[in-house]
Amino acid sequence: MRQASGDNPSTMPPRDPSASSSAVRLAHRETCIALLDAHFLAWLQGQDEGSSHQNALRGEGLSAWLTGSLADEGVQADLVRIYWYTSQPDTPAINGQVVRLVLPEAADAGASLVQAMARDLTQLAEHRACAHLLLASDDDRLLTAVDAAQLRGAQVHLLVDEKAADLAALSRTDAAWAALLRQADRRIVGRAVVGGTPASPLMAATGMQAAVQVWWASLSDLHRDELLAQLPRNRGLPQEADRQLLLRLSQQLGRSLELPERKLMRETARALLENLPSRQDLPEDDS
Repeated sequence: MRQASGDNPSTMPPRDPSASSSAVRLAHRETCIALLDAHFLAWLQGQDEGSSHQNALRGEGLSAWLTGSLADEGVQADLVRIYWYTSQPDTPAINGQVVRLVLPEAADAGASLVQAMARDLTQLAEHRACAHLLLASDDDRLLTAVDAAQLRGAQVHLLVDEKAADLAALSRTDAAWAALLRQADRRIVGRAVVGGTPASPLMAATGMQAAVQVWWASLSDLHRDELLAQLPRNRGLPQEADRQLLLRLSQQLGRSLELPERKLMRETARALLENLPSRQDLPEDDS
């Protein structure tokens, strides 16, 4: 009796080994969750937070942009969720994105943002929700949470621009952010998109110098002495001084400082403190 051709092993087409290996790779493809500070991401993309341009970029294009940036740095992972941290109460809802409302930076110097991001980062790592966590923030107060997530086995990557990828140069202008970036498993360069942010009056050197001098004059003698004593132990500004000055200038502008403004603020304040010749030459409070 003649066998059907499908039952005859000699007539079956050879198996494609690449097909099975592709299936294995697909089945074991790792996942990633992104935690994005909307204000920082707006600066990175050259947009205004909450603008129609940024809201448009929050659609499917954002996931593709992040996934492509990860792949450029050798991270092959599926982006399964985005946590979006913003102070804009009218932020539209988008599938696959969880909105976390925080206080404006001018209200609390970013404390509520850091607390929310750190809490989510810790919970995601503890529950092993994914293999990769992508963080978009320049706040070094997240350093402890990043380290804890890595100790639990998660790979934590930080989103940067091309200039910040040069850590040696960044250390000279923003030592705190550079320290955070050194903790990352990978620094993911996100390329800017079309757009821009309005010019700031603080970006003029004279404007920033005046703002820093007013802040210094408002401090008590004891506070000044404490900051000057801490200065040699810090490459940038002492952390407390950095937070206070950042909050003061944010309140003065009525908005959060952009990253270039923060860098200029730290450079200007550091230069002022380093060039104070003696106690009698310190700026005095007029009050």
